[in-house]
Amino acid sequence: MFTTVQTSAIAQSLAKKTASFLLGIAWVRNTISGVSYRLLSSAELSFLHSPTRHIFIRRLFFCTCFLTLVEVPLSSADEAPTIITLPAIENITNEQDQYFIDLLHLVLKATEEEFGPYEIQYLNSTIPQTRAVLMLQSNHRINLLWTMTSKQRETNLKAIRRPLLNGLFGLRIFIINREDQPTFNKIRSLDQLKKLKAGQGRYWPDTKILKTNGLKVVESPSYQSLFSMLKARRFDYFPRGVSEPWGELSHLNDPELVVEKRLLLRYQAPVYFFVNQSNDALYRRLDTGLSHINKNGKHQSLFMAQAFIQHILDKADLKNRVIFDLNNPDISPPKTAENLQFWQ
Repeated sequence: MFTTVQTSAIAQSLAKKTASFLLGIAWVRNTISGVSYRLLSSAELSFLHSPTRHIFIRRLFFCTCFLTLVEVPLSSADEAPTIITLPAIENITNEQDQYFIDLLHLVLKATEEEFGPYEIQYLNSTIPQTRAVLMLQSNHRINLLWTMTSKQRETNLKAIRRPLLNGLFGLRIFIINREDQPTFNKIRSLDQLKKLKAGQGRYWPDTKILKTNGLKVVESPSYQSLFSMLKARRFDYFPRGVSEPWGELSHLNDPELVVEKRLLLRYQAPVYFFVNQSNDALYRRLDTGLSHINKNGKHQSLFMAQAFIQHILDKADLKNRVIFDLNNPDISPPKTAENLQFWQ
């Protein structure tokens, strides 16, 4: 700590330097304005010769020392938040999307101390996945997506390569026409399944996976049209992530479409958060946050707390299904060993 004598000496030194600073300002002001000669106004001279100047300088000194030592920003409320802009959420997958939103909040809250506040905003309308990927790639309107990965998506976008769904998205069961269940009851091998046609989105990563493994695929540019195409028998089955078909069928309310009871396709299909290639700041925040909650167990706790997941796994009756394992050549390994529990 400073002694009284040291404090007085420092205060006097600061007073002299402050006076010199004010004289300099006066000189610049007078030079610019063309005034021939005037050092200080009467008010300025009065202050410099007033008995209170040392009290003012001393308080200024201690305030400066305090702020320097504790390094506290003057107003944290002025710190700009991280803005996350997402497409509107579709009702048919609301429970699953709500999990991702809860997970996103968890990630962002885990990084508030390091990266500051955040705010999540939504567009007014839903956007097809293919278009949303293109919008994110061009940095237009949205700045974050969660979706299944592929090498092309990881080339065009920046993936935070820490899986989000515990391998759940790589378990695929089918939506079929109700009267076709006997046909699927007879299937015992992948070769038998290859005789039937699957329906998939034209640009979905799953389409390439199915084709690579020798399955026949009928493609559509529209997700919604796949249901009507199935009913019209343009193809025989519509593979869906194990968490998806019951919500979709409930929304459609069509008794002629049902979940197939016996078969399961299984392949590695991690779902990642994606940002634009140039958005390094958001990438670092999400990567840091996911690392934190993976290590402290909060990610796994959130996943296991999802009632809809346990309900779906019970309905899917996975242990009694015939499983066909497929190869996915279109992915890279997870980022670090800590993510293996969320990989398969």
